[in-house]
Amino acid sequence: MPEHISAEKCFQLLKNDNNCHLIDVRMPIELESYGYPEIEGINKNLHFITWSHADGTLNENFLNQLRELNLKNDAKLFFMCKSGVRSQYAGTHVKEHLDNVEVYSVEGGFELGWKSSKLPIKY
Repeated sequence: MPEHISAEKCFQLLKNDNNCHLIDVRMPIELESYGYPEIEGINKNLHFITWSHADGTLNENFLNQLRELNLKNDAKLFFMCKSGVRSQYAGTHVKEHLDNVEVYSVEGGFELGWKSSKLPIKY
C-alpha cells in the first residue's frame, strides 16, 4: 500500500527533488472538467496515465505507460486522482510490480487535497 502524503508536502518535494514525479490517474474528461495541477512553474511535467476507463475497466497498459516514462531508480512517485481512492489502488499496483521506486498517494486527491490547499491549477 502506498504511503499517504499531503498535497502541500508533495508540492514541496516536487519543487526540491528532481527525482519526484506527479502522476494524475484520472480520466481525460475529468481533467477537462475539473482542471489539473500546474507544475510547469516548478520545472516539472505532470504525467497523465489513466487508471480506469469510463466503463470502469482498468487500463491494461498502465504499468507499460509508467515504464515508458523511463524513471530513474529510487524515483518518488506521487499518484493523484479526484478524491484519493484510485490513486491508492494505482499506487498499490505499482508497489506490487515495480522495484526501486517510492510510492505515495496524495491525500484528498485533486479536489480535497491539491485544490483545497490552493496549490497551482490549470484548466
